[in-house]
Amino acid sequence: MPSARLQDCTDDAVALVRRWLAASAGTKPDAGAVRLSEALRDGQGLDFTRGLVDKVVRPEDPRVVARNLEKVSQDVPDFLSWSLRGAVTFGGGFATMAPWAVAPTARRILRRMAGHLVVDAPDAKLGAALAKVGGPGVRLDVRLLGDAVLGTAESDRRLQGTMDLLARDEVDQVSIGVRSVVPQLSPWAFDQTVERVVDRLVPLYRLAAGSPVAKSVTLDAEDHRDLDVTLAAFRTLLDRDEFLGLEAGIVLQAYLPDTAGALESLTAWAQQRRARGGAPITVRLVKGASLATERVDAVLHGWPLATWGSKVETDTAYLRLLDAALTPERIDAVRIGVASHNLFTLATAWTLAGRRGVTDGVHVAVLLGMASGHLDAVRADVGPVLLAAPVVHPDHFDSAIPYLARRLQESASGDGFVAGAADIGHDERVFERERGRWLAAVTALDATDPVPATHRTQDRRAPIGEPVHRDAFANAPDTDPSTAANRAWATDVLRRVPRSKLGAQTIRGARVADRSKLERIVARTAQAGVNWGRQDPSDRAELLDLIAHELETRRADLVEVAAAETGHDPRRGRLRRERRDRLRPPRRRQRPAAGRARRRRRPVRAAPAHRGGVVVERPGREPGRGRGRRPRRRQRGRPAARARGRAVRRGARRRPLGRRGAALPAPARRPRRRPAPP
Repeated sequence: MPSARLQDCTDDAVALVRRWLAASAGTKPDAGAVRLSEALRDGQGLDFTRGLVDKVVRPEDPRVVARNLEKVSQDVPDFLSWSLRGAVTFGGGFATMAPWAVAPTARRILRRMAGHLVVDAPDAKLGAALAKVGGPGVRLDVRLLGDAVLGTAESDRRLQGTMDLLARDEVDQVSIGVRSVVPQLSPWAFDQTVERVVDRLVPLYRLAAGSPVAKSVTLDAEDHRDLDVTLAAFRTLLDRDEFLGLEAGIVLQAYLPDTAGALESLTAWAQQRRARGGAPITVRLVKGASLATERVDAVLHGWPLATWGSKVETDTAYLRLLDAALTPERIDAVRIGVASHNLFTLATAWTLAGRRGVTDGVHVAVLLGMASGHLDAVRADVGPVLLAAPVVHPDHFDSAIPYLARRLQESASGDGFVAGAADIGHDERVFERERGRWLAAVTALDATDPVPATHRTQDRRAPIGEPVHRDAFANAPDTDPSTAANRAWATDVLRRVPRSKLGAQTIRGARVADRSKLERIVARTAQAGVNWGRQDPSDRAELLDLIAHELETRRADLVEVAAAETGHDPRRGRLRRERRDRLRPPRRRQRPAAGRARRRRRPVRAAPAHRGGVVVERPGREPGRGRGRRPRRRQRGRPAARARGRAVRRGARRRPLGRRGAALPAPARRPRRRPAPP
């Protein structure tokens, strides 16, 4: 058992924070951080900054950008310098007359306001830019920003760009997410997805392992949906013999309850790897930055929120992870990176590590944009600091907008430490506010309530119980692929698909070939609709609840039939070859151009009964009625297009077109000479 409790370190942690603030009192703050702090402190600053990011910089149409800049420039806040106010006012006044010049001006303004949060430099000047943000006692962890990866070309560009960054002398390590290197991840094809991620990341890890100086790669589990894939890919990569001596890292979010179990499994695996002679791994603990995305994802699919519900719960979970990880028996295999801007959190981790004698296995990691005075004071006590620096090329500056918007929202939020970081050193009220929040999180560690392992516990294999009558309509939750139980359920269902005969007897029994029988069925259906309308609304609602309950009970059967009919395999994200060939329409046979016969309509082919397909038959024609001619469609389009269409349909030789696109008249034929009368 550890000799020191985290709850007993509060007094020393508060004293350490005060010493850091006193040491940073005389340091000149960063101009960009001061400018952004003043912008967010102003009553109109946040609205102005959001409008500049979302309405001026983000759109692609220059006319839309010009109109939005004209609106934004009508109310310029006073915190801007005279040069920025002049640029906004001048740009907004002439925006509609020269919309092509608005976007560069808006980006220049945004760079002046939030440029200290990202490294924005071309390749030729990137070395100088990284050297400027780095310095003695600072190790750089670089991450390449980019658009959402939707195709192979973008994933190749992102992976190659990350490898180019890692090869630079100024970069000590790089961070990357699984969705940056593998496009279109399938959440159901878990094993196949892990293999794809590993194959794509092997060259990057080989570059780090073969570097003459020590370099590292950090794999970031950005969202809850990618947590299991990231953990599996990380372990699979480092289980290779060629990477046994590589010190690699992984990022875990404290605002996910699943992180506690992930840290335990990683620690057990890392200890076994260490026993085989492998290098230790690094787990960087962050509080999480995708809360808005997780909330939207939960609402859209009807799932419970994957994260903790409040800021205090997240802070408590972070402290609980530190308490579990900072022990002598764990720190030898798992080094801990304490990533936070909160000085109280950093002081707690460093004080606890000192009392337990594990300071050699702990380092501090901060994001680019932290107050430089605080950073220098922290580095003087804890040693080298890891600085996470997002990098973007000027030609792809739009890719940094989502990141900047998230950082601006974090800086403006009153619940976070960043909003008061600039005032905590000289405003005692801000200091006491942040101290009270931190003490509330420490006190919550003594709570006796059980801590849930995860909020996502959906299991499609479990019985759903009795039907429940609802007062209002609500969709059933989608099947959550992030749970291992649901992935196993889907695998079992799809394993039965190739030989599935489910529903075949029902389809054969529903086949109707007699016209009179079909008419009787239609009549009964129409009358049933009338009777349904006469039912009491409460009775209809109860019956609909029963129907919905039965559908949900037969969910696996419905998925099996749908997969058997269409050939769609969710694990592969595409049609299986044997099914795709059957669904592909037959090629149209080329008929002779001259004298072609009118094509007859082919009857709709019925799907094979063993596939559970729905049988559709075209009703026959009534006796005595011929086929008749179809009405001639009205030709639309330009005269040249109509002329070409007629020429192709008649099999005639295509004639050259005139200046305006109209077909030239055919050459006149010579009249045949008739023989003279005798």
